[in-house]
Amino acid sequence: MTKPRSFVMSFIVLCFIILFNSEKKTSALIICNPNDPELGDSLCVDKYRQGSFCTREGVCSNPFRTGCLRNVLPNKFTKLRACNSYDDADTVERGECAVNPFGYEEVRILNQGSEGPMFSSWIMQIILSELLGVSTTIESGRPNTEASMDFYDAGLRFDYASQIYDWDALYTASEHPDCESFQVGRKQSGEEYRTCAHVMPEAWDGQKAIMDDAVKEGIIVPTSKSSKMCCCMYTFASNLIFTLH
Repeated sequence: MTKPRSFVMSFIVLCFIILFNSEKKTSALIICNPNDPELGDSLCVDKYRQGSFCTREGVCSNPFRTGCLRNVLPNKFTKLRACNSYDDADTVERGECAVNPFGYEEVRILNQGSEGPMFSSWIMQIILSELLGVSTTIESGRPNTEASMDFYDAGLRFDYASQIYDWDALYTASEHPDCESFQVGRKQSGEEYRTCAHVMPEAWDGQKAIMDDAVKEGIIVPTSKSSKMCCCMYTFASNLIFTLH
């Protein structure tokens, strides 16, 4: 691993530590009083960092709403994160994200059901959204209006995925690469929510038979030829392939 990558990864980890230190609940929400000089914005900055403020709802905002790296390293990273399909129509006007300049289709990552792949999904989302300018979202197994594990979520929601190995989501993405349009279409036609994702951050040995079948069918592509199945990342063949090793 090169020194520049280690440098960036160190500050990404710092973002996680700030949001989820031992004093905070897993929801990461902190109650505040927007009209109080001590329990308002100053409390949010003290508990999180500069960039967080007390919202009208009485909770501290996500300090990394506009991006993790630009908040932690303002002298080195200044550009906004790429907007994604979870952002509302006014997000650009509020200066919280920038429109994807490349027109590359949104990448959706499964967060699965434990801390390991959850943090991996966040790291990938930060690298894609902030360094590469690619719209990226996290698939939690439910509509974003009901649950979220998105790193930039305005409400700092912290919902684990509905299942650990959602292979159906990868098969869906292989048939319908534009997950957002696919899910919007199902909602408009009154169909139930169906998971859709391009990346599964982690798979263990017990999934080898399923993975082998998916590789043969051309649904997934392993990022490593190592026989060790733990921590390998998979994506459907027509999308980008990344590795954290």
